[in-house]
Amino acid sequence: MAATHIQRTAGLAFLSLVTCAAWLAEPVAVRAAGQSGETDRSVPTSAVADGFEDAKAGPFEKLETSLGTWISGGGRTIVDDKHAKTGRRCLQLTGGEKTMVTLQLADSVDTLGTLSFWAERWTVRKPFSFHIEKQTGDGWREIYNGDAQVRVGREFLNHVRIPLGDDGIRQLRFTCTSPPDTGILIDDIRIAPAMPQKVVSVDAVPFTLPALVGSKASRLLKFKIITTGQLEPVSLIGLRAKLEG
Repeated sequence: MAATHIQRTAGLAFLSLVTCAAWLAEPVAVRAAGQSGETDRSVPTSAVADGFEDAKAGPFEKLETSLGTWISGGGRTIVDDKHAKTGRRCLQLTGGEKTMVTLQLADSVDTLGTLSFWAERWTVRKPFSFHIEKQTGDGWREIYNGDAQVRVGREFLNHVRIPLGDDGIRQLRFTCTSPPDTGILIDDIRIAPAMPQKVVSVDAVPFTLPALVGSKASRLLKFKIITTGQLEPVSLIGLRAKLEG
């Protein structure tokens, strides 16, 4: 077997082989941080997510989704069918002096976990503010200030993650101020329970580069590795390949 080495870049793994030949890849080995061997991570997931794909496009006062009930509380909130991170629809708070929408969470949502979503600021023009608050028995409290965090740029450059860690949360309130008819786009919003991280899929990504004559190693393959969970992060520790020819 020829020697191999692995380089990880932004969630992608590149496989370089000293010898160019046909190969058969075997499963990737992963290891939890602080552990010495492979671990069975069969913890079930109960993440609840919204991509707004089943919602009618246009403005709304009240919208039922898997995460709960969205209620417009000022300004104009719409289901946008012209932009999306995935699918064909997303949520848009259109800005102005203040656009506000409140999410009354469904009973099935585990608020001990993490709130995450993809976001895109519509315009670089000022003013711009984007805040998220939670409501518990003690009233409303801010949990995220995205004024300087959410960037302009297609497509959905911002992956926002907010640890909740509070089983007393009943509602979340999203507020945006911006020039009129701009605001912020939100897609693939989910609340996932706190759970050990595990690898759920490893896929080869289409990738073509010439093999460099005289080079000790050439990149031949790129992997996309998808994980779930945030606790006890796993890391790629090895990959086996069989060579033929």
